[in-house]
Amino acid sequence: MRGRLAVPSNSPRDWRKFISLRSRQNSFRRQHFRDFAEKVAEKREFIPFYGKIIDVSGVLKKINGSKETVNIADVGSGSGMLERTLRTRNPKGEFNVFNIDIDKDVFLGNPGEIRITAEMRHLPLSDKTMNFVYFVNMPNPVRVVESYMERTKPESIKELTDNYEVFCYLEDIRSSVFKLDVFEGIRVLKDGGTMTFATWYKGPGSRGVESAEVPLKPVNFEIFELDKEAAEYWKRYLGVSVVGKEFFCESSVKTGDVKNEDVARFQKKLKESNDGLKDIKRFWEIVQEIEIERRAKEKMTSKVDKKED
Repeated sequence: MRGRLAVPSNSPRDWRKFISLRSRQNSFRRQHFRDFAEKVAEKREFIPFYGKIIDVSGVLKKINGSKETVNIADVGSGSGMLERTLRTRNPKGEFNVFNIDIDKDVFLGNPGEIRITAEMRHLPLSDKTMNFVYFVNMPNPVRVVESYMERTKPESIKELTDNYEVFCYLEDIRSSVFKLDVFEGIRVLKDGGTMTFATWYKGPGSRGVESAEVPLKPVNFEIFELDKEAAEYWKRYLGVSVVGKEFFCESSVKTGDVKNEDVARFQKKLKESNDGLKDIKRFWEIVQEIEIERRAKEKMTSKVDKKED
């Protein structure tokens, strides 16, 4: 039997005691970026990771060959490792890096001159002003719930049925969040600008930027592995081993503008899915089970760190 906390009823009074689903998602993203900056991104072992991203995107070639200033948006920049790694390559042209993160606290270790606190879906940048937009290790809040459900066994037929309903809503939310984030990146990209994604590779389905709603054309794609030391840091951060697992980096060129009706459609889909998910009692049980597990992991990690010190 897994440990559980009390779950609120469906009465409005009880639900007001819980923060909104949107707030939970934003809270997760802030914590995710802070953890990534502290535990992974700032480690020197990850310089080759960011170097690979720079090479695949072609940004250095663009800077060195351009007579105009090249504008770069690093969405979810954290401690600014992308810009720091880029500057070690000694670019010859002029460029600006807009370091954007939802959590202003991670900027304490970011030496970049331009640091902006903002959500991914609401970038405070004008239309068609960026030559490059980067989405590196972008978190999707619902993936945490999906991963937990994938590795835990339902305790009853009813729980299995409820889990399936939760999965359906989560899939809609995940795809909508991803599309809306990408739409916003496309909005700020200049015509012909480059968008680059990078994270760990889960198979052909983990790419998926080509679709009728996304005006991007993939032009460069590379799969690679982290070295042993970098993989160990990632294990501490994720809680799972990535030794032998592959990462990918993909760059795509903007081929057109996003249609307003596509944005509205996915916004509506996201709202409906969020509203539906909030009414499922099993979902809140899972969220609280994850919280119990997270606290236990933090306690264990703290003990390990103290022993190493």
